[in-house]
Amino acid sequence: MMKKNYYLLLFAVVLLLFGCRTEDLSEKDNPVNLTGSSSQFISRKVSPIEFQKINGLNEKFSKNESLLSQKISTGKNILDGAVIDSAYAMETTDGNVISYTFPVYRNNQKDIFENLVLQRKVGEQNFKSYLYQYHRIGANSYNKKNIEVFNLDFIDTTSSGKMMFTTISSTDGCIEIQATTVDCGEGGHHTNGAYCPSLGYHVPFDYITSFNNCPAGGGGGGGGGNTNPGNNNPSPGGNNNGDYGVTIPVPNYPKWGMCRERTGMHWDALDLNSNQLAFINASEQNALRGEMTRFLTNNEVFTFDCNAPREVSPDVKSVGLWIVNYAMTNPDFLNSEFWTDFVNSDLQFQQWAMNFLNQNSNVSLDELLFNRYSSEPNASIDFNDNESGNYDETDFEDFNFENQQTQWSTVNNVIPVSDFVGWNAPGIRKNCMDYAKAQIAKKGYKISNYYDVDSQGNKQTFQIYTEQNGVNLNDLYKGVSYIKYALSHGIPVIVGIDDAVGGPGNIDGSTNHFVVIVGMGTDSKGNFFRFYDNASGTDPINQGANPENKLYYKYPERIFTGKTYCTAYRAGTEYDYIITMIRKSK
Repeated sequence: MMKKNYYLLLFAVVLLLFGCRTEDLSEKDNPVNLTGSSSQFISRKVSPIEFQKINGLNEKFSKNESLLSQKISTGKNILDGAVIDSAYAMETTDGNVISYTFPVYRNNQKDIFENLVLQRKVGEQNFKSYLYQYHRIGANSYNKKNIEVFNLDFIDTTSSGKMMFTTISSTDGCIEIQATTVDCGEGGHHTNGAYCPSLGYHVPFDYITSFNNCPAGGGGGGGGGNTNPGNNNPSPGGNNNGDYGVTIPVPNYPKWGMCRERTGMHWDALDLNSNQLAFINASEQNALRGEMTRFLTNNEVFTFDCNAPREVSPDVKSVGLWIVNYAMTNPDFLNSEFWTDFVNSDLQFQQWAMNFLNQNSNVSLDELLFNRYSSEPNASIDFNDNESGNYDETDFEDFNFENQQTQWSTVNNVIPVSDFVGWNAPGIRKNCMDYAKAQIAKKGYKISNYYDVDSQGNKQTFQIYTEQNGVNLNDLYKGVSYIKYALSHGIPVIVGIDDAVGGPGNIDGSTNHFVVIVGMGTDSKGNFFRFYDNASGTDPINQGANPENKLYYKYPERIFTGKTYCTAYRAGTEYDYIITMIRKSK
């Protein structure tokens, strides 16, 4: 009974970890060669914010996340409330095939170890999905013939709930296994996924590297599997399945978690002085030590070499020192929501926040947490990771809005203020496009990718203005006509905004921000579109959803321009908002 309760507790903790998977971890630039096998692999840690940018990866991850979290009560059960932990994703490649690997946990895990592997050939778009299940033999060995690989792309369930599956297993010498046991450093063995105080996070028990060493199209044999009645696809055996071969079924673990030597190694990398050491080693700073250990390990590239120098880059060192110094002079820092957000973010954001707070001592941590600032890195990029299809192909009437005889309609807000989505709302990637998408989702709408076209060849984005080329009149007329149609049917519309020279990271080279058009009307200043600006998470009536958030049509320039009432964001802009692009909703 005690053991069962332990797994339930472990499962709850992992769920908590998993709930934060969209938080940013630091991106790793320096790859590590994994040798000792017949092939050469390059491996590096990949943060959630990075793998969300990889075309098709985040979508595939989410589908498998949904699949493995199901509860199925009959059949050979791999769909049993599994949790995929993306805190330590590993990217591994041999130059031909690339794999992304994540640990999988369950509350009834027993002695089975599992990993999700998403894999594709370099240069291809589509990922394949596999679930690895394996058992330990003794202290640190494995039976390579007893590693089951489930092809998750062919999983199906019948109406009775019984799972249909295909499985891949090797019965010859094609599969090579390289295993390393994770050492928590606390003495003795630990349970898979247990909390490791010295590292400050939960660690799996093992690190396993496996890959198929068979010649293409040969070897393999055996394994045999079941035929999947739901898909009429026989289970491939061995290497005759057309799979790529390179599979790395466990994520990266920090090198400091693999070594027994521990005393002082973390703080040596920061060159702390005696006062700083006394502060961080104080008994009441246990939480800080755990988070600092995680910060340092997150910013180290994984290696098997336990004798490697305990060194970090100058950038990591400067942020680490700043954390200690800031915590010493700002006691509320470690208990703030912003601290949690900060320590789980990538290094680029941490550097920006460090410099911002140094230069703006009057800005509180809450203000920084609940407002998007225009200088914040990577917060304005459109990742173009939207689903294709289901376009709105309705023919809408051309709206000659420049004709003085044409009436400019009045449309009240199609989204109520009560549904406003403010900055730092939970579960949303900290990016203005993602917040805009969450905003139109309140009405059940999505957007398409920038270059998408419908079945008639009509594009889904109207690029009405760029800094380089000025106004595109054709797109301007079509785009404004579309917004009028959309609002008259209760449809909110996402638009791009230019508020400073350049648009780093975005296709048009001009867009710095995204907002949502929710209404239109006329006042003494002219015809306008009203917008919601999700850059503020506080006081929506006076900021993000302020009724005076208006973009006016300006003639003869033929641009839509206006001010935002999100004061924190506006303080860093170079000029008033100008609409750059109009994105159709669907």
